Amino acid sequence: MGLRDSEAGGALERSLRREFIVLERVRDELGARSVLVFFARDGEAVQIVYRSPETEQTEHSLLLLKSEWGKDVDGSPRSAADGSFLLFRWGVRMVNAVVAFGFADRNGSRMSLRAETTDTVHRIAMATWCVYEIRRLRTELATVSERLGRRKLIERAKAFLQAKHGLTEQQAYEQLRMLSRQRRMPMGDVAESMLQSWS
Repeated sequence: MGLRDSEAGGALERSLRREFIVLERVRDELGARSVLVFFARDGEAVQIVYRSPETEQTEHSLLLLKSEWGKDVDGSPRSAADGSFLLFRWGVRMVNAVVAFGFADRNGSRMSLRAETTDTVHRIAMATWCVYEIRRLRTELATVSERLGRRKLIERAKAFLQAKHGLTEQQAYEQLRMLSRQRRMPMGDVAESMLQSWS
């Protein structure tokens, strides 16, 4: 028997928090002043996932980064043109997890990186992307499950109307739709209240 969703989600979140502790160590190793992890979709920042306490003026930082993160085509670290940022990007499709290190010294991001450091940051970006993709999929699954449950209620209410009043399937559907409009309630809620009153 596997973990329940809430337990699995909590374990993923705890694991990601541990990765952010490692990210702070990498920040110290690089001599960076700050680190920012965010999602970018179609060249726009969507959600800030993590920022070090030293990260100042986050919105300003994102504007500076915007022109740079789209240039990272092969996944290798990229220095900003002015040397103030070092960017790592990982993602699939149109959504990317971006890890940005900010430097006080304009040439701070031009240092050579150890392969282990690059691998660590890419692993953290990938883990961030995976955790948030899993969260998005769980939300989507819950929405689909809710809609399916409502659809089943509507079908049961239609069957009941057909049996009780001798209506066709289309007439039963129209009856539910009319009640839904009159009561200003979603059809699933109307069907649920009908079924509860009939049982």
